[in-house]
Amino acid sequence: MRNVLIIEDDDATARALSELLDLEGYGTRRARNGADAIDTLHSFTPDVVLVDLQLPVMDGRSFIELYRRQVRPAASIIVLSGRSDGRAIADSVSAEGYIGKPVDVDRLLRTISLALAAA
Repeated sequence: MRNVLIIEDDDATARALSELLDLEGYGTRRARNGADAIDTLHSFTPDVVLVDLQLPVMDGRSFIELYRRQVRPAASIIVLSGRSDGRAIADSVSAEGYIGKPVDVDRLLRTISLALAAA
């Protein structure tokens, strides 16, 4: 089973993503911000991390930078964002994928599959 860590502060979005991915056969965990995600990594090893950019406590970009410095090998990162500069930020942190919000389910599943295949 492949694992996905969902870092999203909107409970409804996080729950919907988790339920969708669970139905697709992925193991999932959720974190509300980057700091919670770092704690989650002590007990959960993701193959893919879905991370929103705008988060309280520790934002998505800060999480990605810290995660990539600390975790080897790191999981594939897919940025989720409704920001107009979301794609540029995803590119600047060398994310393996970018999904704009609202999330297109088919695109999300395709992007996760491609990230896993490339790993």
